[in-house]
Amino acid sequence: MKKVKNPYVPLHHFEIFCYTVIWASGIICAVYNLLDVSSSLNNSEIPDLVPGWSWLGRRKDTCPEWKIWTTFLIFSLGPWVILHSSILLIIQHYFSKISTIRDVWFITVTSLCIAYNFGLLSVFLFFGLTMIYYCLLLFGNQFAIWITSILLLGVWSYNDSLFTIFDPSSDGEIAYLLLLTLYWHQLRCISFSLGSLDKAKSKTLPNCLHFLAYSFYLPCFFFGPIIIYKKINDASTNTTMKPLYQRLKKLIINLIRYFFWMFFTEFILHYVYINMFLQNIKVFKHFGITALSGFGFGMGQFFFIKYTFIYGTVITVATFDEFIKPPKPPKCISRIYLYSDMWRSFDRGLYNFLKE
Repeated sequence: MKKVKNPYVPLHHFEIFCYTVIWASGIICAVYNLLDVSSSLNNSEIPDLVPGWSWLGRRKDTCPEWKIWTTFLIFSLGPWVILHSSILLIIQHYFSKISTIRDVWFITVTSLCIAYNFGLLSVFLFFGLTMIYYCLLLFGNQFAIWITSILLLGVWSYNDSLFTIFDPSSDGEIAYLLLLTLYWHQLRCISFSLGSLDKAKSKTLPNCLHFLAYSFYLPCFFFGPIIIYKKINDASTNTTMKPLYQRLKKLIINLIRYFFWMFFTEFILHYVYINMFLQNIKVFKHFGITALSGFGFGMGQFFFIKYTFIYGTVITVATFDEFIKPPKPPKCISRIYLYSDMWRSFDRGLYNFLKE
């Protein structure tokens, strides 16, 4: 294919430097004004703050989604992921040519994690959904897969109160996490079904155990990102596995990076109250145009860091496992000026899924 030359004349380095300085100065000024407004508000005007770190002596902003995700990822999912990857290392070392052992382990550890956090009934729910899509392959019809998917999405969306039976508490966190996980699981089932249609049309159904292993892969099970079925590395043919010390080094470095941004976000929430402002519109009367610009920038950055931490930790573990080739983490939205690039570069897994 003939390479198309760039029709634009490159900018001079000094011009790029000037633009960068102007861009950075504008952001610093806007964020400073937002910080000034946040610090000047009286306690009576910010009722939704919660106790923060004692050594800072300040209350902090909170986001229910951020709190639920980070708490579950670290305390409920973290120990299971450590167990998952530890046993997988043993399997890769001693049974690298027997993919069945690996698949059984993926299904087992994820089922135990679901049962521990959501109850045994939830395990049957996910197994049942997986088998529905496996049975759809008998028809070898893409139309049947999409119609069933739309109907199931309607059931989940308009009957979400049904999930409260899995959550006896009054806060609904378990029901929320279960519904979120179910959406991710359905995307994986759709990806596998569509990716296996050619085999189904030739009257050769894919391995059901392999289907379950892909859809029950623990690091990506609860929070995504979606990794299309074609990205799976078959252990029986994968001979390019990196040395363990290289994988461990990359794992530790990347986890330190992402947890640094998590703690940095928690620190910033003591000074900039993005979510509280959204819940209490009356505080905007204190905002000038510059502070309002800083609020818009901060809201976008919080959204970006939230997904960077969740996706980044998951992608780091998946890269270490070398079972699935994960997508890249989200690209910083401050460096994206075309919305088409935002679509391609933020949730790359979802983009690949829709593109395929």
